[in-house]
Order: sequence, then C-alpha cells, then structure tokens
Amino acid sequence: SVREIRITGGESPVILSIQKLGDPEDDSHDVFTINRKELSEKDFKKLYQSVISLLHEGTVEKAVPLVKPKYRMEFVHVDTAIRPAILEYFDYNDTYLTAGLRGEAPEFIIGRYQLKLLMDALDSVINKP
Repeated sequence: SVREIRITGGESPVILSIQKLGDPEDDSHDVFTINRKELSEKDFKKLYQSVISLLHEGTVEKAVPLVKPKYRMEFVHVDTAIRPAILEYFDYNDTYLTAGLRGEAPEFIIGRYQLKLLMDALDSVINKP
C-alpha cells in the first residue's frame, strides 16, 4: 500500500498522503491530505485515481538526453523497508514526454496534456478555499 505520493514539476511540489488510523483494512478513520490540507476520502481517491491512471501513448523510438526530469512522482510504501518507486518524465518532443522508472531508460511516451491536466486538477484542490 502507498502511504504517500510526492509529485514535483508543477508550480510547486505536491504531496498526497494517507495516514492510516485503526484497522489497516478499514479506510473510514484514515486521514487523507494534499500538501497537509485534509480532504474527504472521496476527493482524495479521485485525485489518487488521476495519478495512477496516466496512460502511455506509445513507445520511445529515439534516445533523448535525460538531463532533468520535467516531472517526478515518488510512491512511498507504508512499509519503510520497501524503497520508493520513482517515475520520471523527460522532454521527448513538443507533444510527448518519456516516462520510466528512475535509473532505467524510459520505455514509454505520454502526452504532455495528461500531466498538465493532472497538475491543474491537483493545483485546483490545493488552492480551493
């Protein structure tokens, strides 16, 4: 299970987190936050689904310099013995970014619009009064 997702590359870093309270199988007492702002379980799960449902739109056909990721997502497991999984997104062309696990050559491309829509959704929740 994921305890936290840390996303960088937008206007400011975003941290989605779940604080498990009580029974690990029961979400009803858990605390869901985005950048320390508490959310309802429903709103949190909608954002979480947006993060994990990003879809690749093809495979990388040409090597590109992997200088600095445009976006980075770190998935932190509840078990601290399990190392975080880190996805990085690098510039590919004007339409796409490459997507892959940190330390490995990216295999897939993803439309820039997908990350823009995600970051806009996250920002709107963060900035909601």
